[in-house]
Amino acid sequence: MSKLIDEIRFTQELIKKPSVTPKDLGAMNVVVKHLKKLGFKCKLMSFQEKGTDKIINLYAKYGNQSPNLCFAGHTDVVPAGDVSSWSTNPFGAQIKKGYLYGRGVSDMKGDIGCFIAAVSQFLKENKNFKGSISFLITGDEESVAINGTKKVVEYLKKKKEKIETFQEQWQQNAILAVIKPGEPPKENSPLAVKEVEKQFFQQNRQFIQFQLTGRVNP
Repeated sequence: MSKLIDEIRFTQELIKKPSVTPKDLGAMNVVVKHLKKLGFKCKLMSFQEKGTDKIINLYAKYGNQSPNLCFAGHTDVVPAGDVSSWSTNPFGAQIKKGYLYGRGVSDMKGDIGCFIAAVSQFLKENKNFKGSISFLITGDEESVAINGTKKVVEYLKKKKEKIETFQEQWQQNAILAVIKPGEPPKENSPLAVKEVEKQFFQQNRQFIQFQLTGRVNP
């Protein structure tokens, strides 16, 4: 039985893990914990090229049919810098006047929270959908990006895992992008943190779309 996940609380829990690249400090386990509640099969994998730091990555999947929509994201963040210049604790995940503050709120712990909250709602209302949903989450995006997504994709290719569509958030425009292989990205909908709407495309379409409405502190 799928359980709804609150995107705000999820994001707050994730922000409180100060996962500055290459340290994970429990961030990936937060994602795994919630995805397992939804019935996802989760595989953690670590990679480390010579002269680099070991990085924890996650590939989680729900279902075995095609098409497979994969949400791509990362839990690592850049350093908080001079903490005294922040109005709140950068890893405190404090809400002020309706806005959530913290390192990684918009890049991209808040995005992951929205992804997973939308998926939880979708699974609750669509028990027998045609297709699969997956998450490819890395801890190596903000730095050298050697032991992250690229390595996971190489692993999935060896396992002959097929992904028809990737979705990720474009930070520059706060837009959730729909990316289909062989086609340019399409702007989908404003990023959100409040209300979550969803739509599963017809069976002859090759991807599913989640519309997210609300606001997040940029």
